[in-house]
Amino acid sequence: MPDDILRKGDHLESCPFCGAKPEITKMEYVEDRYWIYCPNCGIEQHYSSDYDRALTEWNARVSALADDLRASIEDVNSYLYRERDHYSKDFDGERVRLLTGYINTMNRVLKEI
Repeated sequence: MPDDILRKGDHLESCPFCGAKPEITKMEYVEDRYWIYCPNCGIEQHYSSDYDRALTEWNARVSALADDLRASIEDVNSYLYRERDHYSKDFDGERVRLLTGYINTMNRVLKEI
């Protein structure tokens, strides 16, 4: 990413799909346009003629996807807790340990988002 495009103090969130560092490019034809894309997975944002708007839209998209992911993980956790409680009544120790492991993994992921 050319350092002269991203202003000092400005920040682009990681790609919401693969977590890679995005790049911003200034296209200089017809009129200036800013284009933010992920060089790893290829996801991109539409061109914007306003630098601040381009960054805001990219970062908002990342934030919205993270919120959706949190909600999905919380739904999975609820299911796992119910299943664990169900199997603990049947004394299926191996399944309870497995479900507890999944729950712990999901909770670690939630903390990292």
